[in-house]
Amino acid sequence: MLSNTTADLNTMFTNAYDLEDAKAAMEQARTNKSGSLKVMVYPNGKPE
Repeated sequence: MLSNTTADLNTMFTNAYDLEDAKAAMEQARTNKSGSLKVMVYPNGKPE
């Protein structure tokens, strides 16, 4: 599914963070304060 790009990966995550904000992303995933289901950290910046 992912190799032939039949899925939009941006819709699979409820929260997206840049690498610089990885600590906040992990805290978000751990505490689930805003109802986040899946948190993604992008090492090269969030996609547009």
